[in-house]
Amino acid sequence: MVENIDDVMAVLYAEPNESFVERRNELVKEIRSAGNRELAAEVKALRKPSAAARELNRIARTDPSGVTALLESVEALREGQAALVTGQPVDFPSLQATYRALVDALSSTAAEPYRFEVKSAIEAAALDTDGQHRLRKGTFVTAPASTGAFGFPTDFVIPAPGPELSPSKTKMRKTPEATATPTIDAAVERERAIRQEIVEAENHVTATEEAVSQANVEVNNLEAAIVDLETKLSALRAEQRAARRRLGDAVKSASRAESGLVRLRRAQNTS
Repeated sequence: MVENIDDVMAVLYAEPNESFVERRNELVKEIRSAGNRELAAEVKALRKPSAAARELNRIARTDPSGVTALLESVEALREGQAALVTGQPVDFPSLQATYRALVDALSSTAAEPYRFEVKSAIEAAALDTDGQHRLRKGTFVTAPASTGAFGFPTDFVIPAPGPELSPSKTKMRKTPEATATPTIDAAVERERAIRQEIVEAENHVTATEEAVSQANVEVNNLEAAIVDLETKLSALRAEQRAARRRLGDAVKSASRAESGLVRLRRAQNTS
C-alpha cells in the first residue's frame, strides 16, 4: 500500500499515458478507503505527463546507472568550478566533456520528435535539487527548460589552465564582446520562446486528453450504474409480479373460505 505522494508517483508515472487516468482514479479510491483523504486529494490532482516528460521518465527508469553517472559528473563540475575560483589546477574541459557525453548518451534514446527537448530537460533537471530527485525517480509531469550550458551565464566562460595561465590566476572571465552579437541573443530568446510555446501547447493537449479520459470514465461509471439500476428494476418488477400472483391466490383462497363458511352457516340453520 502506498503511504506518501512519492510512492504514488513512482507507481503512477510508470503507467502508459493511455491508462494514467484510470490508474490514478483506482489509487485515489484505494487511498481514500484506507482513510488517508489528504493523500487521496493530492493524488487526484496529479496530471498526466506531457509527451516529452513521458520520454524523460522512461529514460530515467530504464537507465538508472546513466542517471547516477550524470549526477556524479554534475557534482564533479561544481567541485571543479569551485576549485578554479580558488586558483587550484583543474582539467575543467575534461569534466565538461564527460558531462556532455553523459547527457548525449541519455538523450540519444529519446524518440526523435522529443530528443532535443529531452536533452535540454536532462541538463536542466541535473542542476536542480527537485529535478535531480525526479530524474532519479522518473516522475516528471512536464519537461523542465534548460538554463544554459551547465548553468553558467551565457556571457561567461571558464578557461582551461594552460602554459600562459598559472593556476593562481585562473578565474571566470567575460566572453569577448564580438561573440555576444544581438543576432545570437535574438536567436537564443526566440528558441526559448518557442520551447515555452511547445511546453504550453503540450500542457494544453495533456489537460484536454485528461479531461476527455475523465469524461469517458464518468460516462462508463454512469452506464454501469444504469445497467445496475435496470437490473434491480427488472428484479423488482419480477417480485411485483410474484406478489400479485400471491395476492390473487390469497384472494381466491379467501373467497373459497368465505363460501365454505356460508355453506356451514346454512347447514347449521337448517338443522
